[in-house]
Amino acid sequence: MEFEALEYEDDPDNDKPIYFLKKFITNELLDIIVNESNKYAVQSNLNDPLKITRAELKQFIGILFATSLMKMPSTRMYWSKEFYFNKVADLRPYEQLCIDEQIVPFKGKSNLKQYNPKKPKKWGYKLHVVSGTDGLVHNFEIYTGSIGTCPNQPDLKASGNIVLILLQNIPQNIWHKLYFDNWYTSLPLVKLLHTQGIACLGTLRSNRLLNCKMSPDKDMKKNGSGSVELWTADSDGVELRAIKWYDNRGVNWLPTYESINPFTEVEL
Repeated sequence: MEFEALEYEDDPDNDKPIYFLKKFITNELLDIIVNESNKYAVQSNLNDPLKITRAELKQFIGILFATSLMKMPSTRMYWSKEFYFNKVADLRPYEQLCIDEQIVPFKGKSNLKQYNPKKPKKWGYKLHVVSGTDGLVHNFEIYTGSIGTCPNQPDLKASGNIVLILLQNIPQNIWHKLYFDNWYTSLPLVKLLHTQGIACLGTLRSNRLLNCKMSPDKDMKKNGSGSVELWTADSDGVELRAIKWYDNRGVNWLPTYESINPFTEVEL
């Protein structure tokens, strides 16, 4: 399965990043910020009004974006006319994608607020996110307490449905490689993604490996750290591989495009 990038046609109406930014930061939102900022300045000090305009606010937001994305040793360097980047940069589609959950920290009042003691930020909004290897988010869904089915897709329960929802804007049949953890991974999901031309690899809970009797950890421990076990099966024309790798404990994997070979030894 070779990854094949799609060719996109230029659209003069929406081929600039600012087009997409304006979908989130609208003129209506900017006007609210301008009015409330000017109002607050007057309330704080009548003798020193702020009087900012929408154009000035846009410039300020642009500076915030620039300084957050381009790290410079000193503030003065941001105003330099010297170009610090290659004028011609490579543009390649990302073959590898990852789905995971993320907490947006928030301790205020909200029915959507979640608590997860295992996260560094325990309180906040829980998001399910699909992103590329550079960390750029391609799509996300805010968890509202329940997860419905994806339109025109079978019901794979909450963990599978959210994957299908996140992948609605991801091109099919060009063999993206998708990674996720054991909460998302299931046999029906992996099989469906394969039929849609999306390869995947995920860790897998033992109770989701039906009719696959992996060796228990105590038996694999006898073979030492790095021991591995492979089971294969053909399910409705999809070749499945269940892999168990043992280090300090056993970890199950369910890939549709990788196996245990080539197998090499390393010294630690």
